[in-house]
Amino acid sequence: MKSLFSATAVTRLQDGRFILATTHQGLFLREQNTWKCLLTGFTKRIRDLHSDGKIIYGVGDEGIFIRSMDGGESWDVQRFPTKASSWNVCSDGEGLVIAHGDKVIYMSHNFGLTWKVVRPFVHVGVHAPSIRSLFLHRNQLFIGTKIHPVYGGVWVLQVETGEIRCIKKERDKMVSAITVSNGYIVVGSGACRGKSGNISFCRLGEIYNQQNIQWRTCRSEEQENSYLDLRGDGEALYTTSTQNEKGISTVSRICLEEERIATCGLIQGHGWRMAIEKDAYFIAGSTQSISSSFF
Repeated sequence: MKSLFSATAVTRLQDGRFILATTHQGLFLREQNTWKCLLTGFTKRIRDLHSDGKIIYGVGDEGIFIRSMDGGESWDVQRFPTKASSWNVCSDGEGLVIAHGDKVIYMSHNFGLTWKVVRPFVHVGVHAPSIRSLFLHRNQLFIGTKIHPVYGGVWVLQVETGEIRCIKKERDKMVSAITVSNGYIVVGSGACRGKSGNISFCRLGEIYNQQNIQWRTCRSEEQENSYLDLRGDGEALYTTSTQNEKGISTVSRICLEEERIATCGLIQGHGWRMAIEKDAYFIAGSTQSISSSFF
């Protein structure tokens, strides 16, 4: 393993290079085992980075939104009208970009130049849950919530029509990560207290066809408070966790066929975000960031 600085987000570019959002020092590009500073001067932490070819998006604390259209050479910095942290940004590569505030979605159809506000939970009024995670698959936006006793869980929003429905209820866990892997939607959840970390999954077809959804849960070698990120590449699917009482978190491989989570690495601090390529991974962690020997 190669140990690096404290970071909050990472993305792998199409050409194999990495961009890392550090906790205090700005954005850095890794190129041929050296690090080049790309962007400094902002005090808010970047919570997620997402890349489509040469286009890079980032979101973070107090509504910060950053965008590069040229692979990180130049950047636009904006602010959404919110004090909340935005934990995810996603796009379809054709102009649609989606981020979130506390209880609202910010949606752009022109690569983040202009935005409209979507209120997915307007039907529950003042009882709307806070948003913790997003994942865009085709024309459906999967929304994970923070802990909410009534409306917590995973919701799916039809981007074109605005129709929304709950596909998984979670009353005592936040949904911190959502991804799609090999025909399944995979959900990572947990809470700040208690060993309630959970990875569950179901077939995408059950959601698209509005069938009876059968959620399955993976067994874990470790008991985690929460899983924080999910990343897949082909057959490989990995997750990171919050730190334990000793300040250590895990990097684990998920085998959906066997319904099993196998620890394959340790990191100091929370494993906030990860980037992977097949069986190689790069972790942005709160105390240190590490890359596997393949990187």
